[in-house]
Amino acid sequence: MAVGNGTGTGAGGGSRNLILAAMIFAVAMTFIAYATRSVLYVMAAIMAAAAVAGFIGLRAGVQEEGNVKAAETDPEVEAVT
Repeated sequence: MAVGNGTGTGAGGGSRNLILAAMIFAVAMTFIAYATRSVLYVMAAIMAAAAVAGFIGLRAGVQEEGNVKAAETDPEVEAVT
């Protein structure tokens, strides 16, 4: 009769390795989920700040269109349309 020596080679050693792998995978996925959530929150805050800055700092119909004269004379400068 074979008896395991506690190093994972006996009966049940494979299941312990699977449980450990599943736990490591769960921790990794949790970390990735929280990291993704943090990035999305930061992106949302930046977009909200840009919207507030746009509403406060810009007036409708007053902004200039860009460097139109340079676009007409220099072919390497793209025209703003």
